[in-house]
Amino acid sequence: MEIGLLWYGRKKGLSSQLTKAVKRYRERFGEVPNICYVNPQSLPDGERQVNGVLLRPSATVLRDHLWIGREESE
Repeated sequence: MEIGLLWYGRKKGLSSQLTKAVKRYRERFGEVPNICYVNPQSLPDGERQVNGVLLRPSATVLRDHLWIGREESE
C-alpha cells in the first residue's frame, strides 16, 4: 500500500469505524479501499473480509486505529 488513511475510532465497534473510514477514504481519494490494517487485539481470530475490505492484523498499528488503503495485486 503506497497511500493510506489513518483513522482513529474508539467509541464504536470495529465494523462501524471501518464503514466510516471507507467513506472518508472514498471522499478523499476517489477510490474504494480494499485493505485495512488494525492492531492484532482488534482481530483475535486473524484476518477476515468485511464488505470487500480485507482486515489484516499488524503490530505496527496502535489500538483503536485503522490504516486503510488500496493494495494492488502484482
